[in-house]
Amino acid sequence: LGNKVGFIGKVNDDDLGKKYEEGLKKENVEYFYSKKQEIIPTGTCLILITPDSERTMVTFLGTAGKINENDIDINAVKNSELLFLEGYLWDEGDPKKAFEIAINNSNKVAMSLSDLFCVERHKAHFLDLVKNKLHITFANEQEIKSLIDVKKIEDVIDFAKKLNGLLVITRGNKGAIAINNNEIAECVAK
Repeated sequence: LGNKVGFIGKVNDDDLGKKYEEGLKKENVEYFYSKKQEIIPTGTCLILITPDSERTMVTFLGTAGKINENDIDINAVKNSELLFLEGYLWDEGDPKKAFEIAINNSNKVAMSLSDLFCVERHKAHFLDLVKNKLHITFANEQEIKSLIDVKKIEDVIDFAKKLNGLLVITRGNKGAIAINNNEIAECVAK
């Protein structure tokens, strides 16, 4: 879209890692990571989308799941207007430390909750992030309902109105909703 963007992550110096780096560079994404030979290969993800816009992802994080504080380019984070975090990479130990360092050095933070499994596994941490640290949260309807233990979208909207940030909810063939304080924007899928 013409914005200056960069990648901080972890890939192996293997065929997939090289293709990933080449793809990013082709799209003018600044690459803030030096590939090296890792024990675990570069991750992969197979995404299946049904005609009604539901998706299923089969993800192997590979070495990306081993991101640590040494992989974070603090200057790149500090100099960025917005830091986008991928919830798939959140985990106890080194990944959590890497996220915390990035969040604590960022100007504005966005994150995707990524998957219902991630939400269920890290519910307390994700809820704290959404309530206290994220400026923008992306989630599908199932993920956000699970995170705040509700059954109705109206309850999600009430929750979102109390946040100090933007919540964007994808709803499959129902479109999407964005809530920022008391402002609500809805996009209907065609």
